Amino acid sequence: MRGQKQNQTLDARLRRIASRPVNTPPKWITKRDNRKNSRQSCYKFGILILDLNREIQCVIRDLSTSGARINVSGNLALPPRVLLKIKGTGATRDAQVIWQNGGNAGLAF
Repeated sequence: MRGQKQNQTLDARLRRIASRPVNTPPKWITKRDNRKNSRQSCYKFGILILDLNREIQCVIRDLSTSGARINVSGNLALPPRVLLKIKGTGATRDAQVIWQNGGNAGLAF
């Protein structure tokens, strides 16, 4: 009797697993993206102009029409507003630093 009950429990579990949709990721994997514009992953070089006397180089990792995610060397605290020059394109954007975590930062244009 005990073995039969275990088999029934196992069968019930297998039926529940088999009835789940295959292509739906678990809720903890899906994240909500609240950005206004879609972003594109990239690997571009840029220059951040912090003030009249300070410039630092950065790597642009994500870019959209409304912002960017960048990497800078070290843990330099960025000021609230910077000027981002994208090398190779000549584009320049006045940006607000939205967040910073170590050498990573998010900019809004």
